[in-house]
Amino acid sequence: MKLITIGDIFDTYVKIKQQGFSFIFSKNGLNKTKRIIKNWNENKNISGFHHIPYLIEHQNKLITGDKNISYPKYFCKKYLANNQKYKMLSVGCGTGFYEREFYKEGYFSKIIGIELSANRVKEAEELASKSNFNITYLNKNFYDIDFNEKFDVILFNASLHHFENIETLLSNYIKALLKSDGYLIVCEYVGKNRLHIPDFQLKEINKLLSIMRLKYRKYLAIRYYKNKVYSPGIIRMKLNDPSEAVDSEAILPTLHKYFKILEETQLGFNLLMPLLRGIAHNFINMDHEAKQILDTLIEADVNFTTNNKISDFIFGVYQ
Repeated sequence: MKLITIGDIFDTYVKIKQQGFSFIFSKNGLNKTKRIIKNWNENKNISGFHHIPYLIEHQNKLITGDKNISYPKYFCKKYLANNQKYKMLSVGCGTGFYEREFYKEGYFSKIIGIELSANRVKEAEELASKSNFNITYLNKNFYDIDFNEKFDVILFNASLHHFENIETLLSNYIKALLKSDGYLIVCEYVGKNRLHIPDFQLKEINKLLSIMRLKYRKYLAIRYYKNKVYSPGIIRMKLNDPSEAVDSEAILPTLHKYFKILEETQLGFNLLMPLLRGIAHNFINMDHEAKQILDTLIEADVNFTTNNKISDFIFGVYQ
C-alpha cells in the first residue's frame, strides 16, 4: 500500500471544492482520537453506497431471503424466544438506526448504544425519544465504560472495523460481556486494511465505471465527475480517519478462532462500495435507467465475489 496516490490528490481537490479549504485546516493540530471524533461529528455523507434503498434491499435479500425484511427482524424471529426480555449492547451505534429497529421487535428490556460522536448520540436520543423508545445512548469510548452486567446480544454494525487490536477486543472484552448462550451479531467491512484495493479488483471497478453515463458519475454539489477509482494511500487514510479499517483483515480470523459460527453470509460489495463512493446520491431516487445500471453493477459484484471467493463485507451471527 502506497503512502500517497493520485486518487488522494484528486479526492482532496474534490473535498476542497465541496467544503472549502476548511476541510484541510480542520485536520491540523488534532491528535488521533480527536480526528476520529471530529470526522464522525461532521460526517453527514449521503454519497455512500449504504444509503441507496435498492442496495439495502439487495443486502436484505442476501441475509434474510426477502428484500423487505431487514436483519433485526430476521434475527429476532430466528434466535429469540417470545416470552423473554433480552439485554442488548450496540458498539459504535452511530445515529441509532439499528437499535430502533431491534427495539421495535419487542424482545428487549434494555438496549444500550455506545458512540464516540456527540452529534450522533444527540441525534440518536432525539429519534428514540420521538418514537417513545426506551433506549440508552452513551457518548463514551467503549474502553472507558465499566460494565457490571452481561448481555444477551452484542451488535457491531459497520463499527468493528474501526477498532485496533481486533483479537484483544473480541477475545478479552466482548467474550467477557456476552452471556454464555448470548449472540454476537456482526455486519461489517472485513476487507483489506485501510480500504486498500488490489489491482485486479480496481480493474473490474473501473471497467464498470466506464460504462456509466456521465450524469450518474457526478459528485455531490459540484460540477465534477468521477472518472477513475484509485486505491487510497496511507497518509490520507490516517489524516481523515485514523480508525478506518485499521485492523479489518483480522476480523474474520478472530471471529472464527474465538466464536462458534451460527451463520455467516458473504455480502460482497467488493466492487460496489469503492465504485459508488462519492456518487451514490445519484441513485437514491432512481429512474428506470439508474435501476438498470444498479442491476448490472449488482450482477457484476455477485459474480466477482463468487468467482474470486472473497467478500469485503459479511453478515454473521456467532456464539
